[in-house]
Amino acid sequence: MTHCGTTKKHKITKYFDGRLTYNQTNDLVRLEGRELNLSPTEMVLFEYLSSHQGITRSDTTILEHLISIGGYGTEASLRVHIGNMRHKMGNGWGNMYSGVIQTEQDVGYRFAKEVDIN
Repeated sequence: MTHCGTTKKHKITKYFDGRLTYNQTNDLVRLEGRELNLSPTEMVLFEYLSSHQGITRSDTTILEHLISIGGYGTEASLRVHIGNMRHKMGNGWGNMYSGVIQTEQDVGYRFAKEVDIN
């Protein structure tokens, strides 16, 4: 409940035929019903990349976004966070979902389009 007795509406975004969901109200990402337990920085990266689905973002652009919201990072730490997210998405489900976050060599990262992992 929010103030004045109004109910806060949950905004849930679904990807890949609903197999991957993001509840923006409580920052909860689920893959086939399993919570991914993303760290705060991983959650920021997930939000940013998924909001630009199919568009490659450079390391510099991603890091500038992190800094603009009070975070910090380096290219090395970005690679680690992306790797952790891929591991969490692929852990126990094969490698199909680890491809949700894709690398474009010498450019940056992108959140896959719907057809890219099906």
